[in-house]
Amino acid sequence: MRINYLIVFILLFLNLLINRPVFGALRLNEIYPAPSSGQEEWVELYNDEDKQIDISGYSLTDAANNKITLPATIGPLSFISATSSNVLNNSGDTLNLKNSLNEIIEIITYSGSFNNEKSYARCPDGNGSWSIVTTLTRNQPNPCPSSTPTLTPTYAIEPTPTIAQTIPTPELTSTPSATLIPTTSETIIPTSLPTTIPSPSLTLTPTFPLSPTPLTSYDNIYLSEAMVYPETGESEWVELFNNNDFSVELQNWFLDDISGSGSSPKSFSLNIQAKGYAVFSLSSAMFNNSGDTVRLLDFNHTIKDEFNYSDSKKGKTWGKININENTICLQEPSKGDNNHSCLLTNADEDENTTVTTIANQTLQPTIKSFTPQTQSSKRINIQKNLQLINTPQLSTKITQYETHNSQGLVLGASTLNKSINYSIIKSLSFSSFSFALLAFSSIIYKCFLKYCIMNLWTEF
Repeated sequence: MRINYLIVFILLFLNLLINRPVFGALRLNEIYPAPSSGQEEWVELYNDEDKQIDISGYSLTDAANNKITLPATIGPLSFISATSSNVLNNSGDTLNLKNSLNEIIEIITYSGSFNNEKSYARCPDGNGSWSIVTTLTRNQPNPCPSSTPTLTPTYAIEPTPTIAQTIPTPELTSTPSATLIPTTSETIIPTSLPTTIPSPSLTLTPTFPLSPTPLTSYDNIYLSEAMVYPETGESEWVELFNNNDFSVELQNWFLDDISGSGSSPKSFSLNIQAKGYAVFSLSSAMFNNSGDTVRLLDFNHTIKDEFNYSDSKKGKTWGKININENTICLQEPSKGDNNHSCLLTNADEDENTTVTTIANQTLQPTIKSFTPQTQSSKRINIQKNLQLINTPQLSTKITQYETHNSQGLVLGASTLNKSINYSIIKSLSFSSFSFALLAFSSIIYKCFLKYCIMNLWTEF
């Protein structure tokens, strides 16, 4: 009985192995974002296993969640193309490939300047490194430079000499004593003089591949913005800024959280234009919502930039106020573009200015000060009061808010203008004047009637 149970268990286990879904076999292989006018964009996918895959439930989207049409199936060890129109950005975008369970299979981010003669391809197919190429190979293997030199040997062989040997027949001499005396002689007649046979000479004509580009650790590459608490179903991402006057190619750089936290650094490669932005989307969550550190490391794991945050807000990003300083604040997302202004936190919303209005006197503001979490100070100045009416004084309060860092530099400013609605005042004044005029006219009319009645009574 136990044997029967064991057999059933083994069969069920084998069935799970045989019928398991194949997710890891499908790979993004080539991206063509900038076709000629009237042509279609396409993304090439490669199946690196010897099984056909049903991808009817798969999805392929860009960073703005625009969908790219996928075929229903892909054959074993073959290529297919997903097509789109005006979806992929020519200067850079992010592609997300998800399976039928809405699980992320692969995320690829590209950047640079593309035209109809360039694509972004990986070599070798399926698992190689990405680069911009000028040879389009839609639904075909991507060409890779040869890494093994070709040897073309040349042999020079001298002729082998021939040696001839002559052995004469022994001569028999008969003597009366019947003694047989044989004589032999050996003559060696070479047909040619023996020479030393040289070893064959080998001539190598190697062909060498292109030398790999050395990795470079650039300066002035900064963390600009980080989405550490994305909306449900979206992924975390980090925006970088190249503060150089030339474009850079970051190869095998890393993003990491606080040191020693247990999370492994995420490797990435990006091309960033001069004074431009680039975004790397993480395939899995890395940062803590309650507070963490965002670190940028080069290929040697040397820290190039980092910042800390103490909490987070869903759907909002932590971004730098000034790219050259390490001061950050909560902002609306500005993925791949200039950062937005800081959002008001609860502490900011509680800040207020109390102004007392006294007739014929200057307004005196009472200002509450505070220290925000970003270790910068906020200063509120009331610049001026605009006199509108002599007595009592009605003033428009114009308040300017300036945010200063620890060095006293102004990082941002905004103006709050609260004005009085004078159209209402004019309407009320006109109504009061009209009512008074009507009352005065009514009194005159009554007096006139009374006078006429009295005259008539006197005559009668």
